[in-house]
Amino acid sequence: MKKIIPLIAAAALLLTLCGCGGDPSPTAPPSPQTTSSGDPLSPDSPAPSSRVDPVPPVITTVPMPSPTPTPPPEKIPEPERPSDSEIAVYYGGNSVTVPAELVRGTLAESVGLGFSLYCDSAEYEYDDGGNSVTFLPRSEDDEKPDTPLTFMELLFIDGASVASLSQNFMDLYLDFDEVESSPNRTIGLSGLDCEVVIAYNAEQYVTAFLYGRSGGVAAFVISCSTADNDYHRPRFTAMLDTIALFDEGA
Repeated sequence: MKKIIPLIAAAALLLTLCGCGGDPSPTAPPSPQTTSSGDPLSPDSPAPSSRVDPVPPVITTVPMPSPTPTPPPEKIPEPERPSDSEIAVYYGGNSVTVPAELVRGTLAESVGLGFSLYCDSAEYEYDDGGNSVTFLPRSEDDEKPDTPLTFMELLFIDGASVASLSQNFMDLYLDFDEVESSPNRTIGLSGLDCEVVIAYNAEQYVTAFLYGRSGGVAAFVISCSTADNDYHRPRFTAMLDTIALFDEGA
């Protein structure tokens, strides 16, 4: 027994030295997690996210080109025509050629609009009233009625449109029994596309050709008494079919 005890003591000493026996050494507590700024992360705080914030897109602004300015309308020059010519007047299916004189003038000073046409000067004279040009049958005694029923008139209405005029335009000329619209008609040397309005009563028959352009409406009116309609209307129509509009100074 005396020999066994020292051996047990020696074995216990050896185990102690090797760390294999007795109570284990206390383990150091884990280091607390910290935030990116170094502050301790509390137990209730969410764990740091490993998500990487997206890089905002780069927006490149492309400058828009400046709008191209609208060029002004092309000026229409006055057509060159001889001062004397002839026009064909149609009575039914037959035509009569009559001598004609070139008449030119200003239709609208406000927009610099000029006109020219051939006039049957043996039958008609004209009066430039400033706001309109009127062609009237010649009279042997030079007496003119205060309110003629037979005439052709050219005028310009500033700032108007064809749509605004077509319904009430005939009120300027007569108390009509009937008024109607006719298909558009192209007239004159300039090829003017006109809206046609017709009105009449027992004494008078009126046709208006309305042409819209920059600045207003050019109106060409043929009026005849019912007694003179068959003779004068074909002549006025032949004269109007030679009209040309142009920009003065072009």
